[in-house]
Amino acid sequence: MVPDPVRPLPRPAKPDRLAKVLAGRMTDAFADLPEHERLAALTSVQDTFAAADEPDAGRLFALELDPERLRAELSSPAAGLSARAVDLYEELLGRCCAHLV
Repeated sequence: MVPDPVRPLPRPAKPDRLAKVLAGRMTDAFADLPEHERLAALTSVQDTFAAADEPDAGRLFALELDPERLRAELSSPAAGLSARAVDLYEELLGRCCAHLV
């Protein structure tokens, strides 16, 4: 017999911690982007998820738990974002899809 046959699953990261880590990464990578454009990209990601049907387990399994397939299914960013803000939108959307799946 093994002393510890089952190890507990790791706890998922808390949303506040994820937000801090993500904010740090995005700040470094998009330091050249003015704050109003960063906020516009973030709002566009929020709007994308708000406009989409809430993903349930069936939908996620139909996408084979693939964050890239979920990302492709979601709408494009809001019109009017600069090219650099679209880059941030794509980065944020991809990370959100990965965390969701």
